[in-house]
Amino acid sequence: MKTDLGDNIRKLRKERGLTQEQLAEVFGVTVGAVHKWEAGISSPDITLIMDIADFFDLSVDVLLGFELRDNRMTELSGRLKQLRASQDEEAVREAEKALKKYPNSFEVVHESANIYSAFGMVGKVDKKLLSRAMELYDQAIKLLPQSTDHKVDESVIYGEIATIHMALGHIDKAIDLLKEYNSGGKYDNKIGYLLAMQNSKEGDIFLSYSILNEIDRKFHTVIGKAFLLIRSGAYEDAIDLLRWGIESDLIFRSDDKINFLDKLHCYYLVGISLAQLKLKDKDSARKTLISAVELAERFDKDPDYDGSNLRFVSIDASRKAIDATGQTAVECIDNLLLRIKDPELTKLKESISK
Repeated sequence: MKTDLGDNIRKLRKERGLTQEQLAEVFGVTVGAVHKWEAGISSPDITLIMDIADFFDLSVDVLLGFELRDNRMTELSGRLKQLRASQDEEAVREAEKALKKYPNSFEVVHESANIYSAFGMVGKVDKKLLSRAMELYDQAIKLLPQSTDHKVDESVIYGEIATIHMALGHIDKAIDLLKEYNSGGKYDNKIGYLLAMQNSKEGDIFLSYSILNEIDRKFHTVIGKAFLLIRSGAYEDAIDLLRWGIESDLIFRSDDKINFLDKLHCYYLVGISLAQLKLKDKDSARKTLISAVELAERFDKDPDYDGSNLRFVSIDASRKAIDATGQTAVECIDNLLLRIKDPELTKLKESISK
């Protein structure tokens, strides 16, 4: 009976990006044997057919027939992630098995690199495992066009390689890599830390920019999370988070002068006022919103957006804070109210304005 075994083996091999030599090595046969299978000159014995079907994640009948089944590559990658997360000792062995099946899959190669990197840094540094991790990260960069994960790009992978250099004590190599792929200042903190550990004054510049970036990140994180808490009814949690947002900024004040942190605090105060309204504490809500408006008016009289004036920030040049919340602090509050669309809060603001 005629089957499509040869055609299917050839098609599956090419989908994996394997050569006939590589497939022959996997099954311990000659290249000539694989060539004959694919040409339909001969067929593997039944035991080997079962091994081939298992290797390609197929049932034997599907391997022999016309329909090819999904190879479950994504499922395998997910299993590798679970093994790494649980620090299962089987992770490295499973990674090597996966790499033999999918040597040209970004998902498998990148996750296998993560496994070797993680296990190479557990306890005593294992240079052999870390060397293998770097090989796989280099391969992952070549396969990067396959990636569907928007969180992983070239700079992320080079950051992972830099982390291995740090573990191996190659500090200068790590710094050079992080500097080269420091898009948007994403590695300012790590570069600054490494330079500081080398007693280099250059680290102060990177750490200063990192502080400014962290203030910005914290603002958006706290505001976003607080308003989600309010929408879910966790009003007291929202108030605590927003108050922490204000209090944690106080350490960066070098004096009592108005600066751009005050404009950000107007947002925090509006959020607190909204949560207080939801708790039926109208008196507190009114007082808080008045504080927000008064603070906004003080800022607008003498606005200061220069982040280099903050404590712990050592930057010679002026670093202006980019603000998309509104041209003025008062406008910032009005814009926020438009986004919130809470009639009671809007009415309270109107009564204060009058």
